[in-house]
Amino acid sequence: MYEIQQRGNSYTNNSLGAVTDSTYLALAQRPSRFSLADTNQSISDYEGTPQTVAAMINAAKGDRGERSLAVRRAAEGVVSGLREKDYNGEIAALYYWVCAHKRYTHDPTHVELVKDPLASLEEIQRFGKATLDCDDLSTLLAALLMSIGVRVQIVTVDFKSCTGQDNFSHVFTVAQDPKSKTWLVVDPVAGPRTAEMLRRVKCYRAYSLD
Repeated sequence: MYEIQQRGNSYTNNSLGAVTDSTYLALAQRPSRFSLADTNQSISDYEGTPQTVAAMINAAKGDRGERSLAVRRAAEGVVSGLREKDYNGEIAALYYWVCAHKRYTHDPTHVELVKDPLASLEEIQRFGKATLDCDDLSTLLAALLMSIGVRVQIVTVDFKSCTGQDNFSHVFTVAQDPKSKTWLVVDPVAGPRTAEMLRRVKCYRAYSLD
């Protein structure tokens, strides 16, 4: 995990140690319509990063996210061995647990998929790991963290330029330590290379889930 500080249009870091069924929100990346074989619904036209982030926030805060007792129980199971009020430890425990139970897998070539947190947890329970990309992982971590009272934000980043265009190519969650109010990057995709990833960021946008 990494402590982050906002400086201009970048993050610096200090190392610290629109179809929806019950599973997916699917957003077509081209102005055409697709269908899912296992649903009778069609996929809405893709409208860019804000649409994806909105889907992530809805999933993280929804009935199969923060509001799900199953999500809460999963988080409780991960942090149960920690001493009371070790908030930084709770954030770290959930981060490392997700890291240990994910297999990074790209979305389909022409479709943006957002997997809801409960679906990811069910996949982990069944197979030991869930196949997730950066938006799925951010959504899962956001839901788990919020379920135990941690404030989170979703952050999209651009590694190429800061032109104001929709060129964001990566997303991760940041969590606030309730005691120190420090924001911590929890990015299972970057993992131990989080510091290197943050140095490459040219522009970012943070979305509150409060």
